[in-house]
Amino acid sequence: MTITVVETYEEDSHIAVARHIASLLDEGQAKTALADTPGSLFLQEAAKLAADGRYDELIKKLSAHLDLVFAKCSDKEAECIVAVISLLVARLDKDSHLTELARKLALDISKQPEVAGEAKLNGLLALYSSCSTAPARYMVLLQTLEFAKQSKQLAALLVPVVRGKAEEWRRTWGLKPSMAIELYLQLAALMKVVSDRASTKEYLRLLGAVLALVSGNDAAELAKVKPFAVEAVQSFIRSPEVFQCDFWELPAVTQLGREPATAPLLKLLDVMLNGDLAGFKAAATPAVLESVGVSPEAALDKMRLLALLVLGGRAQGAAVPFADIQAALDIPLEQVQPWIVRAIGSKLLEGKIDQVAATVVITRCHHRSFTSKEWQGLGQQLGALRSALQGAHDMLLAGNRAGDAAGRAAQAVH
Repeated sequence: MTITVVETYEEDSHIAVARHIASLLDEGQAKTALADTPGSLFLQEAAKLAADGRYDELIKKLSAHLDLVFAKCSDKEAECIVAVISLLVARLDKDSHLTELARKLALDISKQPEVAGEAKLNGLLALYSSCSTAPARYMVLLQTLEFAKQSKQLAALLVPVVRGKAEEWRRTWGLKPSMAIELYLQLAALMKVVSDRASTKEYLRLLGAVLALVSGNDAAELAKVKPFAVEAVQSFIRSPEVFQCDFWELPAVTQLGREPATAPLLKLLDVMLNGDLAGFKAAATPAVLESVGVSPEAALDKMRLLALLVLGGRAQGAAVPFADIQAALDIPLEQVQPWIVRAIGSKLLEGKIDQVAATVVITRCHHRSFTSKEWQGLGQQLGALRSALQGAHDMLLAGNRAGDAAGRAAQAVH
């Protein structure tokens, strides 16, 4: 197939696209002067729609042949064609019709992800950029996420674009909780496909955001998100790289403790986050660990690191004896330093080891969770800092006043 590049202006680029689709429709057709070909009829109708400014109908007409475009054209050509069609969306009035049309176009683009997947993904992103309203962008984004998660390669391309944007989208688009939950779950599903370290952390953070949107007084919603609460708890226990669990106290998670089937799972999470190794040995039954999908050795390793974080948090900068760490982690004394070094290497804590005194001073400790208790503690620290600053300000002010008074007295003497 020969592609002829024709110089054109932006306002008739869609006609160039229509002409190219017409040529694809006429491939293999016998030329005749007695009847119009499918391609010529298509081009006449498209030109009439463009001339009349009926861009919504033109978009539908062009997008109806995207399967043919992706089958016959190179990826770059197909991507350019989709980009031109997407630009037509920007010409539409900002009404509800725009949202439905954008959704339909996104569906047309995202058919058969195994064919020209990257070109289709770029086309979906071009469509997203062309949408001028929040509802239209929301619908296109959902379809883009659904499309990309079907392939690890496509998911890996999209993750850097969308990671960390969930709360911004919810705020700027004014999403209702139900819409935000749908968006967060789609984003979480995309992160799970990639499953590298950063994506695993984002996956758990998004699940936590979903659970945080559900009120403890809404029994129906609590029941709906229960599977995601189970998944969040299991993923936290299973992940060797995630040590912060902010969803610990949420009603959507605590409800698991009220049912016999899920109570053992929540119990395991509780003892791990509390650094209770003895409780862990009782809670980490083969059945629970199997449901989580983690080996006893991996679960015990994570438990010991969490126990070390608990010790570090309680010490608040004071020296922690090796003997205390030995007891908390239930390890031989000679293994204490390697565990401290491992925690430091994993950036879970910072500290200085005193081998002579057999202690470690932990100067910074990774939060196992940042829930209401931590916020309360932070508020108390900020209050103390505010009081100290106010005291220093008052002292300086008093000193300045005393100095001014002394100066005036000296001038009076002279």
